Amino acid sequence: NPWHETLETNYQERRRRRRRRRKQKKGKERMEQCLGPSSTFNPSLNPLHYHPLNPSLNPRLNCSPPPPSLPTHRFFATCAPGLEEVVSAELSHPPISASDVAIGSSGVSFSGTLLTAYNANLWLRSAVRVLVEIASSPLNQQRKGTRKDPIYEFVRECVDWKEILAMDDVSRKRNDGDQNHWKGHDGFNRTHGKLDSGTYRGEKYISNDSRSSWHFRTFAVQSRAHNCCLVNNTMFASVRAKDAICDSIRDSCGGLKPQPPEEGGASADVPLFLSLYRDHATLYRDMSGISLHRRGYRDVMHRASLNEAIAAGILSIAGWNPRISGFGLSNERRVEGDNMALLDPMCGSGTFLIEAALMACNRAPGLMRRHWTFQVHIDFLYVKPSISLAFR
Repeated sequence: NPWHETLETNYQERRRRRRRRRKQKKGKERMEQCLGPSSTFNPSLNPLHYHPLNPSLNPRLNCSPPPPSLPTHRFFATCAPGLEEVVSAELSHPPISASDVAIGSSGVSFSGTLLTAYNANLWLRSAVRVLVEIASSPLNQQRKGTRKDPIYEFVRECVDWKEILAMDDVSRKRNDGDQNHWKGHDGFNRTHGKLDSGTYRGEKYISNDSRSSWHFRTFAVQSRAHNCCLVNNTMFASVRAKDAICDSIRDSCGGLKPQPPEEGGASADVPLFLSLYRDHATLYRDMSGISLHRRGYRDVMHRASLNEAIAAGILSIAGWNPRISGFGLSNERRVEGDNMALLDPMCGSGTFLIEAALMACNRAPGLMRRHWTFQVHIDFLYVKPSISLAFR
């Protein structure tokens, strides 16, 4: 019957419109949580002068300092020994423009927001990794006759590991949505009338359903110790740090713990670095994952090829990069970039020439990378709408 077909078509169209309006409403609520409501939007406070909810408020896209609402963190960019000054200059100049830049041993520390760290991963040419500081504290001295472990206590109490490693809790969402679902201390489901086998932890009953609902990010810990009288073996420090994280997750997630990475520590979702220097511990989280010298334009690495980060550092010292002042005779004599030429008669795999071309075109070295470790971190989800334009 054509009449019934018309009614059915109109009914399906109304359903599609309702679903579309619900999705738009949820998306608007999520975006307003990140950027604020449209009525109070101030373009000068947005990192990219961009508001996706009200196009009329969007002036021309240009770079500006990040908004003051984003918290400031302390970071550390590692590099090869001898390139600290080059990395410091790259961090101080646009488009990174980090603050409190301080040269250290085989690296440079700096301050900024998460957007500053994302730009550092994208634009640093001579660095190896970008680490964000999680916690820093002096280690408690171990008294004689006691069996306290200062590394274990520091790692376990420094941060809420459930927030960093746990991805979701399906059981909690299901129970919150079903208000009639109630389970007694004996494990008997009062609503559905069936017995659920579980375990007790103290006075709290833990259901097997909730135990199987947690999903975790994988993690790995690497340790470095220098002049630390409390630790003589870095492998022991890494093991104790892993034990502390797993015990913290067990207590807060019903006895479960994250599984080890399938392909070793290099494939971990949350790589961690524990630095022990003169009985002072600092815990970092690796934001880069794979070393920054892996630009992404090589399918196969030759065993004798020059490291791209070192090649970029040498070119910057020679003065080929005009956007970093203070290096090379070309910058001192103020030679224009159009009058400069680079000759590499024994180019090999062409590392110097490729890095020089990227500098001449002002192209970010990280644009060709397909994956960043920080994309699976929990804090990336909070600022993702703001940085989606920054990584174009």
